[in-house]
Amino acid sequence: MKSEIKKKTAAKVLGIFFLAMAVCTFLSRAAASMTVPLADIQKVKEGKLSTLLTGEGVIEAKEEKLLSLESGLRMKSVLQAGSRVQKGDTLAEYDMEYLQQVLEGKEAEIRKLELSLSQTRLQGEADASVPAAQSAGKDLDLADAALSQAQADYDQTYWDAEAQKSQAQAELDTALSHAQTALDEAYAQATALEEAEQWEEAEALWQEAQAQYDAAVQSAQAQYDSVVSQADAALSQAQETLSAQETARIQAQNAYDTAVAQDQAAAENEKRSQQENSYQQQSIQVDLQQAQKELEKLQQVKAAGGKVLAEEDAVVKSVTAAAGGITDASSSIFLGTGGYQVKGTLTAEDLSRAETGDPVKITIPGQGQAKEQTVTRILAGQTSSGEEGASAGQDTEQAGGTFYADLEEGTAVPGTQVTYEIEKQSDGSYDQILPLSAVREENGQTYCLTAEPVETVLGTEYEVKKVALTVLEKDSSNAAVKSNLSKDDQVITGSSKEIREGDKVRLAQ
Repeated sequence: MKSEIKKKTAAKVLGIFFLAMAVCTFLSRAAASMTVPLADIQKVKEGKLSTLLTGEGVIEAKEEKLLSLESGLRMKSVLQAGSRVQKGDTLAEYDMEYLQQVLEGKEAEIRKLELSLSQTRLQGEADASVPAAQSAGKDLDLADAALSQAQADYDQTYWDAEAQKSQAQAELDTALSHAQTALDEAYAQATALEEAEQWEEAEALWQEAQAQYDAAVQSAQAQYDSVVSQADAALSQAQETLSAQETARIQAQNAYDTAVAQDQAAAENEKRSQQENSYQQQSIQVDLQQAQKELEKLQQVKAAGGKVLAEEDAVVKSVTAAAGGITDASSSIFLGTGGYQVKGTLTAEDLSRAETGDPVKITIPGQGQAKEQTVTRILAGQTSSGEEGASAGQDTEQAGGTFYADLEEGTAVPGTQVTYEIEKQSDGSYDQILPLSAVREENGQTYCLTAEPVETVLGTEYEVKKVALTVLEKDSSNAAVKSNLSKDDQVITGSSKEIREGDKVRLAQ
């Protein structure tokens, strides 16, 4: 009986012990749940990285066309920016009454230019005139002839004078010789009379002979001097005449040289005048041709009824004219043609990732599901705001480039702002891929934390371990790494509290 009682007592004590142990374990686990951090875990995966490029863009026409309006006309009506037109639709209309006034004014302008051209051509014709050198040349020819004649007269006079002097010298010599002979004969007779001692007769004879000799010498010398004097006078007169003609020749030559210079100057002036007149004619001709072209354009506008028609389907992007206003050289209608496309901005980083042919999702406000399109073109460089406020992402220094993607017509109005997504897959596959939240850096080292199971008296617990990583590549959410991780390691991607290596953690269910 006592033995039975002991067994029952022992069984109760053992039951109480196990109950106490269970209660303590429960309390211990409850206390741990209040203090031990809760960790999110994920195992390492294989696969490719995926980069999501996002941004803003704008819908615009593929091509742009500038349609210039005729300058100087009044507009009757003009379509507003944003208007969509089909081929043959009226884009703008000119005021026909005002057009007629401009036409008449242009025709009058052309008539005036034609008259001015005719007048200038008449002014350009050379005036009839006799060159000054022609008359001066005749005077020079006469002076040459007179000088030649004076030279001939002088030469003749010189030789005549020489001949007269020679003849006079001969006559003088003959007269002197005769007088000397007569004197010698008288001297001989006188000598004979002296020898006959007829002194008085000899003296008388000698004196008479001497007187006759002196008279003959004087007469001959006077005759000679007269001839020489007359010859010298004639030669002197001829010399004066020659000198006068030489002076006249020099003056005629100077007059001729001056006339030639004047004719050359007049010719240069005439040439310059002709050139200036030619330039004036060309200038008027240019103005006339321009006026005629402008008249033809105005006539074409009139023939079209003053209407400016769309040559193809398009959308009016901007207009620099208004109804009732007078157009000028800058007045135009800016059209978008050739279908629609999306123009999106890319950051400098995204520019290096995006490629032609990448699929892109275009989200248009109010149209729900995104449009699946393809990148057709990529341009490097900053983008600028469109005329409709449509530059994607505005004009920023961060913009690295622009991409384009075709869009179906009628999808949305050009100028509509949109958002885009371009998903990029890495070229190769990686053995180890972790979420970016699992990759940590500290003191220049890259690592991750794992939850390693540890068996204790309270059961299985998890302790934080550090594993070194080498990051190979990243995308917007994951990283490809190289490490000693196994496929079964539980990598911590987040925790309810800050944790370090050696800490205890609870695993999120």
